[in-house]
Amino acid sequence: VARLSVAGFTRIYFALNPDEFDVDRYKQADQTTADFEDARMLLRVRDDDEFAIAAELIAIMMGALNINRLEAPVVEDYLPAFPRREDAVLEKKGKMLAYEEKDEQLLLKEKRAEERRAAGISEEVEEQPAAEETATEETAPLVVLPLNLENKLHQSVNSLKLIFSKLKNELLSYKTVKSEMMVKNDVFKVGKKVIARMTIVADSVRLYLALDPKEFSTRKYKHKDATDQMGYEGTLLMVKISGEKERLLAVQLITELMKKLSLERNKRYAYVPFAEKYPYIKNGVFKGDEDKPRVKHEGEEYADIYGELTEHLRSQMGATDAWGVPKGYSAEDGLSARDLLELQRSKAKTINAGVALATPIVFFYDAAIDEDGKVQYLNVQQLLNDKFLGKMLPQEYFAIAEGSSRIEELNYIALDNVVKDCNANPDLRFAVKISCRLLLKQETLTKLVDKMRTDNKNLILAFDCAMLEAVGFVGISAINTLKSQGALIMIDNAESASMRVLTEYEFDYLRLDARYYNGDSTKRLAHLDMITGYADVQNIITTSINCEHKEEARILLDHGVKVIQGDAVARPMRLINLALTNLKPIPKVKRNGEN
Repeated sequence: VARLSVAGFTRIYFALNPDEFDVDRYKQADQTTADFEDARMLLRVRDDDEFAIAAELIAIMMGALNINRLEAPVVEDYLPAFPRREDAVLEKKGKMLAYEEKDEQLLLKEKRAEERRAAGISEEVEEQPAAEETATEETAPLVVLPLNLENKLHQSVNSLKLIFSKLKNELLSYKTVKSEMMVKNDVFKVGKKVIARMTIVADSVRLYLALDPKEFSTRKYKHKDATDQMGYEGTLLMVKISGEKERLLAVQLITELMKKLSLERNKRYAYVPFAEKYPYIKNGVFKGDEDKPRVKHEGEEYADIYGELTEHLRSQMGATDAWGVPKGYSAEDGLSARDLLELQRSKAKTINAGVALATPIVFFYDAAIDEDGKVQYLNVQQLLNDKFLGKMLPQEYFAIAEGSSRIEELNYIALDNVVKDCNANPDLRFAVKISCRLLLKQETLTKLVDKMRTDNKNLILAFDCAMLEAVGFVGISAINTLKSQGALIMIDNAESASMRVLTEYEFDYLRLDARYYNGDSTKRLAHLDMITGYADVQNIITTSINCEHKEEARILLDHGVKVIQGDAVARPMRLINLALTNLKPIPKVKRNGEN
């Protein structure tokens, strides 16, 4: 079912079909050779994140083979069986050559020293020059980097990283398009057909598209024919992009390519901040350039990138047509794209955003009440105003900050605040939204468990439904850990919950977005009845968010939702006591036969 090996790092080969898995998530490779015919799918494991992915794939594979986990598995430490042999020299092969020669020289030096001691010859200690005693920034050890595309991205200026990220998102925003990062190129495929390649050469991004170069004006697009370039068969139209104007022309060519392939844009595609994943590596040099003079890379163009997703949304808000629909979207798409942006503006009217202008991070509270007007919990909203994420409004900031490397830090700040509130108010429950990224690593999960402890077990941790489903088996295990430590769990945006989330995760609350059930759609109301009916049987509390009007609240209550949250019942307040007193009870729904 699997093969395990070591070649520079751990490699695991699964008895799975590589084509059935998302290469962006799993980074798998197809190892279809005679030696690996029964285990084709290769995964390289170099860190905790890749270990978590490997564990998830193992669970998927065992499930497909109907193999159950042992109830009491025996954990065995295999490392003592493989102690390091100081006198051993590996066979000279490929990349191991330099390492082996170094070991041989060391062994030879030790052998000669031993011979000198046996002959009674004293060892002379060489004096090191004073200049070599302390290493300066210029003499710090070099980090030798293999010459591949990922390292080129690391060492590129930020403007080039952002161009690369925007073009990659543009290609992936079309249905069925997948990408795979190879040594020299980022390869984009539809099925097994390569439709585009992208790489970095010198100070520009080079984009190769599956278009006929002769069909497009070289005067306008400044493209070249890549027929003579090896390794670019099928993607012969090549353009160099080093600025915004060239990027926009490249987007036009991508649009032409997608028309030719009859591919539609994915309306639900979420922008991925690829540029943030490649921070500059200090003292990094490419292999072969070790003897070249060092170049200082300083300033903003080499600083770590934050808030790429924020900037993307900001540009979408500014780029609208006469109907207020962001460019790149049709009027039919306007409901999802436009409403998301309008929501940020409308929330500014209901929350005193002026407080956030004076304080980097503040918290607001809005009460969630049942039909009898009793407060079931206080929702804690983290409001941000900092240089990385900009002035972000509650609820929306999580969707934007999810891809930021600062999301863990922000979550811990929120937890520190809400735990104090929980301990000071033992009769109240507090709900706070937490990123699923904290569940992926053992280190962050352990820290989450430590920080969430309260005296009264009145803390509700809310996790986004789609993100929770994406982390798979790792998420299930992490939620079980949190539950065992006394946390109450809420599934957020549960209107999109799959049966896997509903049946495999253990949780206490289902929170639904009231806007999803607006209107006269009988299908959506039937879906609501199904969700609330299932929750009642499982003793799960259903609650809502973004319920703006009493009429909406009445519909939700009539279809089985137990708790209402939103402006219809309570507006966000800066202080807990104000949040508890400024409530608007909902008139009870009249049942059949009631006066």
